[in-house]
Amino acid sequence: MAKKILNIVSQGFRAIYEEQDDTILWLVHAMKNAGSDVSILLQGSAVTYIDTAQECPKLTLGTWKQSNPPNIIHDMEAMIAKGISFYYVEDDALARGVPAERIVKGIKAIKTTEIPGLFHKFDLIHQW
Repeated sequence: MAKKILNIVSQGFRAIYEEQDDTILWLVHAMKNAGSDVSILLQGSAVTYIDTAQECPKLTLGTWKQSNPPNIIHDMEAMIAKGISFYYVEDDALARGVPAERIVKGIKAIKTTEIPGLFHKFDLIHQW
């Protein structure tokens, strides 16, 4: 039986223009495709990923253009469709002004005080 793995993402939009996606979301998706039982907890600035009203615009730096910016919402929806569970810290979303009606469907809210209880559901926990 596969070990249950929780991946905690605390910092949003780190290095995504270089990779055109969030490295850890990509890694967790690949782990799921390889048969792992993986879930993701978004906390801190990473909770901004769940806001459907935001997007990453194209970026130009000098003569270089990033013409394929990341689409985190699409990535998360594809991962949820594959059976990856997503959680977000509700307190962090409220602190950043993310209203409930703009949150990606299928992502579960937890309060900061509920994080230890969530940890008990997993065999391994990775903090990114």
